[in-house]
Amino acid sequence: MERQRRSFHLRLSQRAVSRSEVAQYEMFHVLGHLRVPKRTKQDSGSSSSTSRNGAVLVAVVKLFKETRVAELSLLEATRDEYITRHLIDGRFIYCDHR
Repeated sequence: MERQRRSFHLRLSQRAVSRSEVAQYEMFHVLGHLRVPKRTKQDSGSSSSTSRNGAVLVAVVKLFKETRVAELSLLEATRDEYITRHLIDGRFIYCDHR
């Protein structure tokens, strides 16, 4: 079975209550892999009119929220900041929440 990585964005509209309402759209990020079965001699030699692909997409879908820099307040920007020092192998030797 061969695996091929896949990553793409979807733009889906929300169902409007009435036709006069403007459609609302949401962006989603899809990340996963496509499982494609390897072809065998039996598959390539079959003469049936129906073909089965057998490919399966295994993915995670996340709501994609784009945060503009102008929308961030100064308090939100500093809330998740840390000062860290590391050893050459990547281990933390100092960590301080700002």
